[in-house]
Amino acid sequence: MFSELASLRIWCLLPTVLSPADLVQEPEVQDFMDWTSELSAEDAPEVLLALARMLPEAEVAPASVLALCCGALVEQSGQATLAFPALLTHFQRLQELLNTGVTPPAGAFRFTIMALMAMLCRSAANRRELQQLTDLVEWLNVHEDVSDHFYYLAGMLQVSDEESLYVLFPEQGTGLEVKVSQVNNVFHLFTLLQPLVVQHQAELGLRRMYSALDPHLLRYAQGLTAEPPEKDVDAALFNWLNAAAYQGGPLDKLQMAWGDLPVRDLPRLQGRVVLLGTELPGGPRRSWEVGFCAVLHGAHLPQVQLRQVLPPETVRQALQALHPGSVNLGTPEDEAILPSTTPSTASRRSWWQRLIGG
Repeated sequence: MFSELASLRIWCLLPTVLSPADLVQEPEVQDFMDWTSELSAEDAPEVLLALARMLPEAEVAPASVLALCCGALVEQSGQATLAFPALLTHFQRLQELLNTGVTPPAGAFRFTIMALMAMLCRSAANRRELQQLTDLVEWLNVHEDVSDHFYYLAGMLQVSDEESLYVLFPEQGTGLEVKVSQVNNVFHLFTLLQPLVVQHQAELGLRRMYSALDPHLLRYAQGLTAEPPEKDVDAALFNWLNAAAYQGGPLDKLQMAWGDLPVRDLPRLQGRVVLLGTELPGGPRRSWEVGFCAVLHGAHLPQVQLRQVLPPETVRQALQALHPGSVNLGTPEDEAILPSTTPSTASRRSWWQRLIGG
């Protein structure tokens, strides 16, 4: 075992009455943090796993500092999945304390959630695991006054990852297949998707002229800049509908794709989310505040990536399958439907700046 890790293990097993906010300033923790800042990528997994094994052995306060050490190491190494189960178990340990009327020491939830966020924003598998905790949304809402950091976990419960999503234009018989990563809600999806549609409008058979889109807004929605765009709203370039709008004939324009829903809650075809679009003739358009597109963490980097321009036959088959009676458009039973929230801008400061700032 590395000597720095051995020293930290001895330290975390010592009895203490100090809070995590005080313990993080102790020499053993500072020395460990300094050491891990120079740790090689080859050694990081071993250290993360060792920290994960130490978590259940330590009292709540030092364990929460160990959690923070895990998060800091993940931010440096990118190894997001190794310690996540242990961190989630530690968070549930804090939950159980609160459920029994015992308030965890100051900073315990904050440090633990900071570490969880470092791991959640770097791993779709971690996000899926968190989103399986279907009672967590209600629990966070009930206890929202306990920690401001519950807000960030609640936001992560809403983000969607879709390996394959179809964007179909039935009137043109065209479409795109895209991959969706860390997208907050359907409004956020529109903002990220529309530049891609405009880029491929010729292949999609779209005939209207579209003005240049705001590149700063796109960078903001992708988490590449923390500075909000000058305009605080974005607007629909297309009439976006959910899959139930297609019934083998004219589209039902009342079947809108509701913007504040998580993307994963849109109707599906054979397990895949399907979004339908039509060109707008003019007049009023849906708009939404750019706050719907704000990220929660420096590693929260939402993306909509093109997989392919769909072949006409694939579009035809998809539209045929959407005809009433041929497919169940409901969300699969194995996907939890969670209440939606509107995440807003999270700090992009370093770990230590966030600690100092509270």
